[in-house]
Amino acid sequence: MHETKIPFGERDGTLFRAYEVANGLRCGCVCPGCQQPLNAANNGEKVIPHFRHAQSNDCFDGFREGVRRAAVALIAKHKQLMLPALIETVRVATQDGRMLEEMVELQPVVITADNVERFVDLGGLRGHAVLHQSDRKLIVRIKLSTRMEHERYHQLEALEHSSMEIDLHLLTLEQINDPARFEHTVLHDPANRNWIRSVRGERLSAMVQQKLQSLAAELSTQWQHEQAEREATEKARQIELDQKKAELQCALEAHRARQLQIAAEQSATEQDNTAQGRAELI
Repeated sequence: MHETKIPFGERDGTLFRAYEVANGLRCGCVCPGCQQPLNAANNGEKVIPHFRHAQSNDCFDGFREGVRRAAVALIAKHKQLMLPALIETVRVATQDGRMLEEMVELQPVVITADNVERFVDLGGLRGHAVLHQSDRKLIVRIKLSTRMEHERYHQLEALEHSSMEIDLHLLTLEQINDPARFEHTVLHDPANRNWIRSVRGERLSAMVQQKLQSLAAELSTQWQHEQAEREATEKARQIELDQKKAELQCALEAHRARQLQIAAEQSATEQDNTAQGRAELI
């Protein structure tokens, strides 16, 4: 388990990599998680420099706490951070069942903060770093496990400020031990960060939503007008069909009446002829 190999040791409040201090207990470092003495392993040719607890214990916070504190120290030192990309699709349905869509997209961009606070209590959770820029704040969480922290996400989403997460849980000891690579991963890699809440993104989405709703209202009004025209045309056609049907029914009834009249007249003539014929026979 790689978390038993601790990448940073703490001495007098400062974090050191194993190759930056003396080997073994002479390093004078303690675990960033449990504050117990560490052994530095930095003499091996095949082993990546790291720290181990001098005495076996149940601490697994040394890896995560050390990496998290080192990442936050970089953010505080440089006061710069790459913001994540944001891609969302806003959808609005029209009255006739059509779906209007528009993409809201924010490109990754580097911001510079006026100042950075470390490990800020936000009421029930910590902001690992809080960047201040004018009257705005950005809350940053450093993720170092595969666990999804849904409850914390909900808490952060309820706050009025933007918040993001930098995912470092896939970093190896080799990557952490490379200062330039570690700095790039923390500060500038757009692939390992996500928004928890983007106030700017929400405003853009609201603007697009309003635009699409206005367009949907126009299309719905147009559809209602066209629907009324279709219904009026259908009603007129139905009236015309009913009128023709009534005229046909009247013509049919007149025809039947005429046929009955002809049949009656023919029957009377035949009867007269039969009576006359009988008379001639007498």
